[in-house]
Amino acid sequence: MAELLKEALASKKELDAAKKELLDKLVSKEEFKQVVAELPTRESLEVVANEVGRLSSGMADVKGELNEIKWRMGQMEEKVTSLETKFDEKFDILLNAVDGVANKFDIMITEKAAIDHALTRQDERLDTHEVRIRRLEKKIA
Repeated sequence: MAELLKEALASKKELDAAKKELLDKLVSKEEFKQVVAELPTRESLEVVANEVGRLSSGMADVKGELNEIKWRMGQMEEKVTSLETKFDEKFDILLNAVDGVANKFDIMITEKAAIDHALTRQDERLDTHEVRIRRLEKKIA
């Protein structure tokens, strides 16, 4: 029986401790009224709901504008791609023309070098002929 009494006292102590802990957690009537008073009213919740609805419709408008902007950007990208293609074609034509002109300049430079060399040879031959003619004239005279 003593054991039973000890167990009963231990469980009463545990029960008292749990009761005290629960009472500590409970709020007073005044604290409860203060918390309830801080809660939003029905009118303020309706105002917030109306504002959320207005913002939601505004967001739909923004989404529509964003989709239109995306579509326009896609069109601009297509135009830029088209312009790049046209530019590449025109640039290729220009480079081909420049290559042709550069090739003609190369040919002209080569021909000029050949002509200069031939003229130099002719000048040397002419000089040697003049020397021979003078020697022959001296012998005759």
